[in-house]
Order: sequence, then C-alpha cells, then structure tokens
Amino acid sequence: MKRTILLILAFVFVFTFVPTFAFSVSALEEGDYTYEIVDGTATITGYHGVGGDVKIPDTLGGVAVTAIGDGAFKGCTSLISLEMPSRVLTIGNEAFMDCIHLTTANLSGELTFIGDFAFYNCSSLSGSVFVSRYVTNIGKDAFAGCKSLQCLEVSASNPKYGVRSYNAIVEFETKTLIWGGKGAVLSEDDIITKIASHAFYDMTELTLVNIPASVTEIEADAFLDSAAVTMIVVPDSYGMQYAIEHEIPYTTYKQGADYYYDVGSSTWYEDAALYCYANQFMTGIEDRIFAPEATVTRAQLAEILYNMEGMPETQYAAQFQDVSKEQWFAIPVSWTYQAGIFVGKSENCFDPDTPTTREEIATVLLRYAEYKGVDLNSLNPWWSLQWFKDVGQVDAWALPGMAAMYEHGVIVGKDYLLAPLDATRRCEVATMLHRFMPIILNAQ
Repeated sequence: MKRTILLILAFVFVFTFVPTFAFSVSALEEGDYTYEIVDGTATITGYHGVGGDVKIPDTLGGVAVTAIGDGAFKGCTSLISLEMPSRVLTIGNEAFMDCIHLTTANLSGELTFIGDFAFYNCSSLSGSVFVSRYVTNIGKDAFAGCKSLQCLEVSASNPKYGVRSYNAIVEFETKTLIWGGKGAVLSEDDIITKIASHAFYDMTELTLVNIPASVTEIEADAFLDSAAVTMIVVPDSYGMQYAIEHEIPYTTYKQGADYYYDVGSSTWYEDAALYCYANQFMTGIEDRIFAPEATVTRAQLAEILYNMEGMPETQYAAQFQDVSKEQWFAIPVSWTYQAGIFVGKSENCFDPDTPTTREEIATVLLRYAEYKGVDLNSLNPWWSLQWFKDVGQVDAWALPGMAAMYEHGVIVGKDYLLAPLDATRRCEVATMLHRFMPIILNAQ
C-alpha cells in the first residue's frame, strides 16, 4: 500500500514539475527586453526601457531576433523612433499599438508579416514607412489612426499589395483598399471594389477623396473620425449612395477623376489636377474651374509653395516694394523668401504678376527639396542636359534645378527641347507637382 502511495506521489510531482520548469526557461530577460526563444530564434515579448530612439538588438540570448511579439511595445508612449534588425520577419498583433509619440519606424527589409493593429493609433508616425516585397500579410487596422503618416510605400515587386495612384494601399486579390493616407487619390482603373474598415480612420487632415465607380462596398466605419472629408463621387453610384446614407459631404464629377468642369477624363493632366486639388496645393481659379492653359504667375507659385508646406504661420516681411501687407500673396511671398526658396527679381522687386518660366519652377522646386532636407542635386548638370538642342538657353543659375528635375522625371523635354524660358501653364505645374511631391515624401 505504501509503495502504491509513493508511486502516485512521484507521478504527481513529475506531472506538475515539468510545465513549471518549461515556463521559467521561456521567460527570459536581457537589457531592456523580455523575450522567448522559439525554434532557435528570439521573439521580443516586452520592453521596459526609457524609450526615445530605440534600436532593437540583432540578438538576444545569443540568437537572432526574428519577431516582435504581440503587444511587445503596446502603449509605450516614450518611444520616439524605431529601427529593427534586418532579420525580423514578424511584427505581431498590437505590437506598437498606442505608441502615440512614435515618429519614425524603419521596418525590416525581410519582413513578411504585419499583425492586426500593429501600429494602430500611432498618431505621430510621420514621413514614410516602407513595406518590403516579402510582406504577405498586412493585418486588420495595422496602420489605422496613423493620421500624420505622409506615405505608406509598398515595394513595386510585392505581388500581394501595392500603392494605387497616390497614398492608397490595395490588396490585389480582393481588390480592397486597406489603408488611405493624407491626400489619397484612388485609382480609376477598376482595381478597387471595396474600402475596408478604418481605411481612413482619424484622418483629420483629409479633406477630399475620390471614390471610383468600381467601388461597390465601403465598410460603415471606413471614414470614422475623419470629419473634414468630402467625397468626390460619380452620380448615381454606390459611392454617392454611401455618402448620403452616412451623411458625409459629397460632390459629383462628370466622368472618372474629372472634378473640374474644364478637365476632361481623357486629358493628360487629369490625375495631376485632382492630386493637387486633393492636397490643396492648387485649387481652381473659381468654383470647379481649373483653367489648365492659364499661366502661373510668380505670386501664384509662391502661394503653391506655401500650400505645399501646409501654410505655416508666418509674419509678413516688408522685403519687396511691390508686395504690400494687404495683398493676398503677401504671406506666401514672405514665407518663400524667408525659407530661401523663392527670391525676388531684384533686391527690392518681387514682380508678382510676371508668369514663371520652366527654369524658374525647376529652380524653386530644387530649393524646396533642399529646404525639406532632400538632396536631388545632379552630379553633372551640364552633362545631364547636353542632349537638348536648347540647353544653351538655360541660364547658369538655373542649370542645377533643370538638371535635377530632369533626372528625377519631374520635367521632361519634347523633341529634344527643354524650353527653359517658356511660361508655365497650370496643367504643367500640376503635373510637375504630381511627380515631385511623392519623391519628397518618400525620401523623408
């Protein structure tokens, strides 16, 4: 009898001891991190550091870090920037959720999985985030509430996800738009049929978004807390019905992306005109009139640059005799001058009503890039432009700008001509900005 009791006690001891021992081995800690080892690699399960600029270590416990576990950094409000090792393959559910002061995140180039709510409500995340070609899963609401994010870029070779038109990510197989950012312009090529839950959640600066006729389903909370948005919809379309049912302001367009009465659906500058309107870089000269053939004056270009920067608070500076405080362009001119982007025709004269030339616009765009900390300079401007018949007409001060904009595809020649002294039309300026601004956003 005693022997039987001893055997039973021994069995109970072994049965209860093994799981306890296994748990203690898996609960590991090193530096600011808790982690577990799974299949010979480390998964971070928690962080208790001071935050700030965090570079996740390549190894923990002598093995490679390949995963950020569920909720590992959740609610870490002291986290400012994040850099992860190249071998991280997985970001778990809610991994960085509510990291409200996180401003930059450099994701792993080998990343394959982004979990549900991974960066949910990271409201300070700005600049751009790059999603590699290996990513096969972007979870539900992974970037919802990232209202400061300028651009979510997906590798062009990613077979499952991609950016369509501007700042809008689509899952190809389901034709579902899963995330849209500030100034999003949706593709009109029938690639989008559904807009997912929280796709535009808390986009407080989103003022305008076009809904293609191909869209036949929009989740009820797709535009939750984006109170400033107005939809551009096709008459009698599903998008129009949705806007009415959800009491979202809307306006209609005649065909496709043709928001303006004088911008036809087959014009080469159609997408550019809508892009500039959506981002409020350029609006019509009057209600729904774009005036594509009108020239852009120096005062108008100053206003466009000022709009591109988000109309920063600026004090009027009496720098030019022909720019008085009461004129509509006074503040834009003051800002562009103070920022070193746009100077006068002479020391005391801005010449606001003179049309801008192609070489002037190329020059101020290069200066704007420099102001944003983006180096677009050509290594050899003259060599870059030597193939154009009229390169000799380019003023020496404009050579760097013309070469930079040509090399980056912002300005293209026609019949081997640069036409540097030609006055620029509104349709041309819109097209330049449509090419230029994504370069700036993606480089930051």
